[in-house]
Amino acid sequence: MPQPSKTLQTRLDSVRTALLAGRLDEARRTVSRLMISEPPTLEIFLYGGAICLRQFDYPGALGYYEKAFRLQFGTSTKKPNNPACSRARLQHDIEQLNYLQAGNLLEPARAGTVSAYEALLDHALRHPETNGLFGLSEQLLKQVPDYNKAIHIYVPKEVHGPILNPELDFDRIEEEYFARQNECTFIDHLLMPDVLQELRRQCLESRFWFDTYKNGYVGVNLERGFSSKLVFRIASDLQEKFPRMIGRLPLTAAWALKYQQRLPGTGCHADSARTNINFWITPDEANLDPGGGGLVVYNLEPPREWRYQEYNGPEQQLQEFANQHPNTAVRVPYKCNRGVFFNSKYIHKTDAFDFRPGYANRRINVTFLFGDPLDPGAG
Repeated sequence: MPQPSKTLQTRLDSVRTALLAGRLDEARRTVSRLMISEPPTLEIFLYGGAICLRQFDYPGALGYYEKAFRLQFGTSTKKPNNPACSRARLQHDIEQLNYLQAGNLLEPARAGTVSAYEALLDHALRHPETNGLFGLSEQLLKQVPDYNKAIHIYVPKEVHGPILNPELDFDRIEEEYFARQNECTFIDHLLMPDVLQELRRQCLESRFWFDTYKNGYVGVNLERGFSSKLVFRIASDLQEKFPRMIGRLPLTAAWALKYQQRLPGTGCHADSARTNINFWITPDEANLDPGGGGLVVYNLEPPREWRYQEYNGPEQQLQEFANQHPNTAVRVPYKCNRGVFFNSKYIHKTDAFDFRPGYANRRINVTFLFGDPLDPGAG
């Protein structure tokens, strides 16, 4: 991805300054002018999306993030040098491609795609330097020309009824949340069944799982393909139905993670936001350990002097800190359509899990962060 020119960077810096100062209208006007005067640039789209989120303009955010996604992963986009890869990522892609082929969701011209990925995985298994994350060389990329390409995206159908379960007692949930000593609770049957089904189809079918992590799981966020009308309707309903826990806190991030059955989950970390909503969308039949497989939340924030990179980066230091306070841990078992609401600055991690083999059985969790807006150009 080309870097912005010095002139453009100066104007982007002014957008960042206005955004962080809360001068959203000023920042948005500058972005609108840049959209006219400059060629398509990822940074412009990211700032535009972030501003729209803080103005609760979800259609506007969707427009910017769709442009960002096409710019990064469209089928005609030039491949980056040495994109991140792993054996687990290749295994995921093979499983997903087989799933799509079985459903007749791939173009006939891509019939040989699975074989190409299988050959690349075989190569990776025979070379010890690929144990962990590695970069795909130009030569290896030629074997899988569709790598990090959005060759199939499922757009969720429009839901005409409620998004969140209307039988939930939202007032009582908020009362109990703030009456607890720790800001952590969970809610079963969070989404309506048709919403859950459409979100699950988006996550199973869409070729947007391009974020590759060392523990073997894959991810997607708003600017890299996860944005949809349905995702933003969920965010809007959460804000409306939970006025005290969320209310006018802006959505600052949303993502999904998909895990491999026999590899570890996300380690200890904390997020720079006010409220974290974490929920699961894989059917309970896939979970072989009904008493586990969910989330461990510590009623504990990282030390105030720690920087963001220290509590949302290397896991070992934060895990050692959490181990010094074992009585603060709250273990929430996995359950499909269970939402865990907690103070996002609390240390948390994926609990040990054991799910059935098979692509459709992979554990998928979805996260929404509200409050404490972050600079979209940081880190």
